[in-house]
Amino acid sequence: MGKLSLTKVLLFTLSLGVQGSTLAKQQNLQESDVTSEIKQMFELDQKMINEGLTDSQGSARRRERVLELVASNRIDSAEGFFYACIILQHTPKATGSDNYYASTSYENHLLAFYLCKQAYELNFEVAGWYAGAAMDRYLLSQGKSQRYGTHWRLNKKGDMYIHDPVDPHFSDAERAKLGIEPLVEIQATVQEENKKLKSAEAN
Repeated sequence: MGKLSLTKVLLFTLSLGVQGSTLAKQQNLQESDVTSEIKQMFELDQKMINEGLTDSQGSARRRERVLELVASNRIDSAEGFFYACIILQHTPKATGSDNYYASTSYENHLLAFYLCKQAYELNFEVAGWYAGAAMDRYLLSQGKSQRYGTHWRLNKKGDMYIHDPVDPHFSDAERAKLGIEPLVEIQATVQEENKKLKSAEAN
């Protein structure tokens, strides 16, 4: 199966409204086979990252499987949507680009946003922040300003955190819809982390 086109991504988001009321009733039921499958893929994905292991073919197969499950509307729980989001968020960066966030498939990050947004709307609260992060990655991968302000990184020297550009017209009210803190609080966190770096250098 190939990558999902933007058209398919949008069709998927429309289907979420139909699924949502049914899924909300299923949250207290036994974990489905599909959720179990996605959870296993998620746990393997996390294990590879945490242990610094590389398996590009295995990672690609997991992403392809997630896309298959999305395309067939088989994901049936908030947890499943969340795990699927994280797997797609780990789409590799594109090489040979000056853009730090260039992705081999920016559409995966857009789809990840909708998946985590759906999980959040089904009361999987931690998914809200990840939804914002997925949208920010989608925008940054195309050289655009992020909206939610979730992305910041070390500079090349490793002595300061850079908070990537944030769309000034995107409101804190919109951030709050995903349970994300106001921009000023995010900026304060970046400043605090920079203070810690300077303190560590001084010692």
